[in-house]
Amino acid sequence: MHKQTIKLLRMNEVADELFEEFLNTHDESTFSPMQISSRNAIQTSFSNLDYIIKLFDQSHVKAIGHFKKPNSSSFSGHDLDFVAQTRVHAESFYCEAHRLKNVMTDKGFKACFKRLKLRNLTFIRNHIIEHPCVDLSSSLWGSMIGIRMFVGGPIKPSNPEITDKGFYPNAIEFYDELIEVLRTANSIAIGASKPNTK
Repeated sequence: MHKQTIKLLRMNEVADELFEEFLNTHDESTFSPMQISSRNAIQTSFSNLDYIIKLFDQSHVKAIGHFKKPNSSSFSGHDLDFVAQTRVHAESFYCEAHRLKNVMTDKGFKACFKRLKLRNLTFIRNHIIEHPCVDLSSSLWGSMIGIRMFVGGPIKPSNPEITDKGFYPNAIEFYDELIEVLRTANSIAIGASKPNTK
């Protein structure tokens, strides 16, 4: 397993644990139907992301193994299967992470997690995967990106504030921001639950 995969799995686990801590600071019996639905969706997303990261790693390791072969100037059909799988799993990660962000910042827990922006991830999901921009060549999200993403992405949007650094850097950035927002929300919730002794 790639060392960056291990890091991502641990970060996903930490984020999941922080969300459970957040829930423990609230009386879930008072949750509205919207909050119950959001809670369930968020918990499901953490589980899905764990599975997607593992699938990405499996196909990615096999795909990059092609380049370690002598005279590996072209792909065989078998190699292309792993490249396609890597691309699909990468797309799945971006879409599931974006779904998690949307649920966390929707009506259920919007007040708690409204600081979650994830600009790079949102841009890649919206303009590279879901709704490709006219000025972004299809080759940028072609068969090679699944392999290139672990070392850095070739996508260079016109907005200099948005960059595609590659799958692992993008995923780590996603978890860094997610974990920070969860920790802040927990600190606020714990502070609010403490009795006022003044």
